[in-house]
Amino acid sequence: MSGDSLELRIPNDEQKLAIAHEGGVLLSAGAGSGKTFVLVEHIIYLFEKFARDNIEVPLEEFSQKIKVYFSEIVLMTFTKKAAGELSLRLQNRFELAKKRAHEGLEELEESYWEVAEQSIPYIYVGTIHGFCYRLILQGYIPGFTGHEEMIGDIDFQRKIEGLIDLW
Repeated sequence: MSGDSLELRIPNDEQKLAIAHEGGVLLSAGAGSGKTFVLVEHIIYLFEKFARDNIEVPLEEFSQKIKVYFSEIVLMTFTKKAAGELSLRLQNRFELAKKRAHEGLEELEESYWEVAEQSIPYIYVGTIHGFCYRLILQGYIPGFTGHEEMIGDIDFQRKIEGLIDLW
């Protein structure tokens, strides 16, 4: 976001398809092609749709419902750096939408955008490894308690070699 500009970037036709997609989506494209932009705009799209579907709900109840809804969204990347960038851009985009609503440039009222902005931490934004580890800790992987020792490839290779030596 540059300065105090309230202008939005316009997606191309392919990006529009990915942004308005219902259900899961895997984005695979080269560097600088707009993957992060599409993910952020997809979350905006999902929020706007959710808000329109719940526009009659009192704001306090809406706040609770959006937290539950956002907690069901997972944005995974390969690196912590990419996850951090995605998180920052998501925050900035919701801030922009709130400012635009204040200026009358958004369909939804500013209060809805403010609730959404405060609820962003309920969206999981992180690495694939971090998400899998979270599933283990929460008991979603049968046979694992979350207290097992986790090792990397190099340590695993050393353990296998040690077992072969013992044998």
